[in-house]
Amino acid sequence: MSDSPETSSSPPDSKVEEKEEIPKQEEDKEEDEEKEGEEEDGGTIIEPILDGRNITFQTRTMNQYLLCSLCMGYFKDAHTISECLHTFCKSCIFKFFMENTDCPTCGISLLPFPLQTVRVDRTLQSIVDKIFPDLIRKDLEQEKFFYVSRGMPVPESLLEEEGKLKPPTEAPEPAPAPKRLKKGEGNKRIYNDEVAFELAVDESSAESVGLPKLDKPFIRTSAKITVFHLKKFLSKKLNLKSTNEIEISYKGEILGSEHSLEYILKTRGVDPSSKGPTFVYRKKKAELGI
Repeated sequence: MSDSPETSSSPPDSKVEEKEEIPKQEEDKEEDEEKEGEEEDGGTIIEPILDGRNITFQTRTMNQYLLCSLCMGYFKDAHTISECLHTFCKSCIFKFFMENTDCPTCGISLLPFPLQTVRVDRTLQSIVDKIFPDLIRKDLEQEKFFYVSRGMPVPESLLEEEGKLKPPTEAPEPAPAPKRLKKGEGNKRIYNDEVAFELAVDESSAESVGLPKLDKPFIRTSAKITVFHLKKFLSKKLNLKSTNEIEISYKGEILGSEHSLEYILKTRGVDPSSKGPTFVYRKKKAELGI
């Protein structure tokens, strides 16, 4: 009888030990998984190689700029919200606006007509098409399969786009010999008809006291407009009596009213480290009696 308590007490001890070991094993597994994830995320990233006018880079380094945050795929018919410059696939953002009226990324309100704030972004879409040329062919094949599998006639526009694509070649064409760039040509930027920029109040200047900030400082407009047009826009938004009450500067230089945005950006350039050009406004010193 004296042995029975000892035999009965041993199984619970062994169970307790097993229970204590299980969490340790799970923790080890989690640590291993975290290490593996860190190794994958922190893989070797090769710096872009510039050879004349050709640049070689890893495509994954561009994913953060070319992925739609709604479908997590590469942009298809890219459309950008003019108020905050966030970009999405056309179908994704249009479906999102069926039940929402704000930006999916930053949450800025786009009332009363959110669809009117969306513009086609041909520049960004052309970048996607050049980096991933096979995506166009795959999309056309899937669209064609959609119609054929349902016994529906394939639209002529789809057949025309398919005919424009060249058949894939087995061997890539040899790259042209790099040309020697002229002085200053490496920093040359090409400006289309539209330009996106930020119009912000000059908070570092005493002349800005009393000037409110714009509710929507990010602007997308024609590159042909002049500084005078921006002054008229500001005078209307800020309820100013005249356009002569304010002045606009770029990179610390006060701009003339006759200068166009295209001329300013071409001659003054854009800081590569910044998100985009930023123009600042403030009251003229003469208006303050200085």
